[in-house]
Amino acid sequence: MNSNTVIISDIIGSRKLNDRERHEWQLFLKSAIVQINEKFSNYIEASFMITKGDEFQGVLKHINSVHPIVMEFERLIFPLTMRFGVGHGIIQKMGSKIPIEMDGQAFHLAQAALNLAKKKKQVIGPDGRMTKIAGKYAGLTVKQAREQITEDMEKIGILEKTEPYVHNIACGPFLT
Repeated sequence: MNSNTVIISDIIGSRKLNDRERHEWQLFLKSAIVQINEKFSNYIEASFMITKGDEFQGVLKHINSVHPIVMEFERLIFPLTMRFGVGHGIIQKMGSKIPIEMDGQAFHLAQAALNLAKKKKQVIGPDGRMTKIAGKYAGLTVKQAREQITEDMEKIGILEKTEPYVHNIACGPFLT
């Protein structure tokens, strides 16, 4: 069996929106999902779809597609923010091509990651070191943890490549 990667996400603070605002943002989210499914169709095993309210999920063919897809979701849905849970593992498709009719380890891991994100646990402490939530990486600096995680991913064969990357994070709008 091949491994797949599942992304489950929800919009942060959507319950604070009034009914009209929530409806408008759900339509906006639906549009973003259509754009993602079209733009990344070669990387998607089962198309992203809304599963309940402001939560959506999709299945990717490869774990290395996570970053560009998450970044595009964040760009498309701005100024709202989202939480993401990502799981990598075996899935049972049960003859279906839609995520809500699938199950398996990758779904369970993604849901667990999303639930952890909902608890707003801080993985990087104010001292720049990984907290106990990071498990075996606790106490390491971000750089040390990145190196150890990269090594661990190589050991289990899920790291395709590493390359330098300059983050270009848009912030705003700024008021002066």
